[in-house]
Amino acid sequence: MVDPHYLRTIAKPMDSPDVGLVCNLIKGIGGKTFGSIFENLHLNSFILGNICFLDKYLGIPCVVGKSMLMRKSDLEAIGGLSSVKDILAEDHFIGEKIRGQKQRVVISNYLINNVNEYWNLRKFINRHVRWGKMRWKIGGMKYLLELTINPVFTAFLPLLLLGPTEKTLSLPTLVCLMKITGDFYLGRSISRPMHPFFYLLSPMKDLLIGLIWFVPFADDTVVWRGNRYLMGKDTKLSLCPERGGAWMYRIMNGIKAKLAW
Repeated sequence: MVDPHYLRTIAKPMDSPDVGLVCNLIKGIGGKTFGSIFENLHLNSFILGNICFLDKYLGIPCVVGKSMLMRKSDLEAIGGLSSVKDILAEDHFIGEKIRGQKQRVVISNYLINNVNEYWNLRKFINRHVRWGKMRWKIGGMKYLLELTINPVFTAFLPLLLLGPTEKTLSLPTLVCLMKITGDFYLGRSISRPMHPFFYLLSPMKDLLIGLIWFVPFADDTVVWRGNRYLMGKDTKLSLCPERGGAWMYRIMNGIKAKLAW
């Protein structure tokens, strides 16, 4: 959801000829169920915060496909949309191709409203399992660092490993209070904040995200538009049998990759 100033705002950076792509930050609004509240909490904290951190401090623009502005000539120069037709993270690789043309990728200061009202938990889990698998395929060993930026989940690990003591109980309690406060501050900073009560659910969401983090190591298939695919290097998709044979596909694809190398 955007307002009448959207196009004028995101088109302004294109005045500079060295800008090849403009994308936007996304904020979640409208949650009325647990799944949609979790989604909005995650978009407005982990996703939005890390996109800003990567762009501002590491100079790595993270392209989110919900809003992308390019010149037609620049898109054609990188092979057009057909060049990423089999890539699940096509937004990321379009950004990489644009940067490969020595052009800048700019994140606009215009926030897009992503309306999530009636998601169930299954939809939330499915999306972030898929996103986790994409980040694992793109980032490789860098993906391992993600667990360290989920303080709620890591704070509960001593409790799980050592059992309940004064220290193992006080640590996650303190971290949860800090995370709730931080997420509330971020929510207020981007306007259209959620009901304050919803921020109390933030630690539950982070615990679930922590469990989801492990899934990409055990399974590299995704279901997209009713079809099951095997996700290979750079999130390239190949059709995979719905039942029986997924492991054979992995083995054969691995052999083909080795032979090609």
